[in-house]
Amino acid sequence: MSGDWRLVVADLSSGGTHRLNRWGLETTTAALPTGTLTFNGEAVQAVSGPVQLDNAVNAAGDASFTGSHPLEFRGPVTLTGTRTLSVENTTVFSGAIAEVGGSAGLVKEGAGMLILTGNNTYTGTTRVRGGVLTVNGSIGSSPVIVSAGGIVAGVGTIGPLTLESGAGVSPGASPGMLAVGGDALWEGGGRYLWEINDALAGAGTGWDGIQIAGKLTLSATAGQPFQISLISLMLAQAPGPVHNFDPAQPYHWPLLTTLGGLSGFSAEAIYLDLANFANVLEGGTFSIRQNGDGLDLIYTPVPEPRQWALWAGMGLLTFAVCRRTHLIQEV
Repeated sequence: MSGDWRLVVADLSSGGTHRLNRWGLETTTAALPTGTLTFNGEAVQAVSGPVQLDNAVNAAGDASFTGSHPLEFRGPVTLTGTRTLSVENTTVFSGAIAEVGGSAGLVKEGAGMLILTGNNTYTGTTRVRGGVLTVNGSIGSSPVIVSAGGIVAGVGTIGPLTLESGAGVSPGASPGMLAVGGDALWEGGGRYLWEINDALAGAGTGWDGIQIAGKLTLSATAGQPFQISLISLMLAQAPGPVHNFDPAQPYHWPLLTTLGGLSGFSAEAIYLDLANFANVLEGGTFSIRQNGDGLDLIYTPVPEPRQWALWAGMGLLTFAVCRRTHLIQEV
C-alpha cells in the first residue's frame, strides 16, 4: 500500500500485515480486526476523533503523527533499530516497546506529546528533540538525552538523564514523582519545571519531586545558570494560588533526592523563576539549599513586627550586658 490515499479501517479484512503509508483513520473505534501494523516512514493521523489501535506494531522505520486528535497504540511494539517518531498531536504507546536484533532506541521530535505507559525494555538511547516525552511507565533501561526545546515528564522511571542547555524536566502530571534509574547531568541553561498545589501534602502529592538512583552533576555557572521554575496550581490542577500556603510561615520542600551524591551545586548558579507562582509572598523570599545529597526549596517569610521588636530588645540587652562588663573591668 502506498501513495497519498485514505484507508477506512472498518473495511479492512482480518489478518495479515497492514502497512501504513500516509493514511488517516476515519473512525473513533479504529482497532483493526487482527494483524500487525508496520511503520516505515509514514504520516498517520486520526481524522475525525480519538483513535485506539490494539494491533501489534513493527517499527521497521520512522513515523509521523499529525492532526489535532489523539492516537493510542495499545499493542506491543517491536523496534528493529533506532526510530524517529515525529509527534504533532498527542500519541500514546501503552503497549510494551521491545528491541529485536540488538540495541535500539527512540528519537522524539515535533511539538506534540508522546506518552509511554508500558513497561518498555529497549536499551538504546531515548532522545527528546522537541515537545514533551511523558513517561508514566518505564524506560529504565534507556539513557535519556533531552535537547533544547524538549521536555521529559511523567510519574514513571527513566534511565540515566542528561539535560542539555534549553532542555527541561517536569515530574508528574501536575504534582508527581519521577524516578531516574542512574546518574543525571544537568547543564547550564536547562530547567526544572516544579509544580506545587498544596504546601503541606507531601512530595509526589502536593508538589513535584525527582528521585535519582545515581549521582547528580550540575554543570551550570553564574553566567549560564540552571533554572528552576516554580509553578503554582490550585487543587483542581489549574494555574492559581497554592492551597495551604501562608506567606507568614516558613517552608522547605524537597526538590530532589539522590543516592549517589550531588556534585557542582552553587546557589549562584541557580536561577529561580517565579513568573508562574501566583501566591502573594508579602516580602518573603525563596532560595535553594543543598540538603545532604539532595536539594531543597526554602521559603523564608518576613519577620512580624513583634519579632523585629523582640530581636531589637535582645540586641539592646546584649549591648547593656557587654557595656556593664566593660565598665566593671575598667574599675
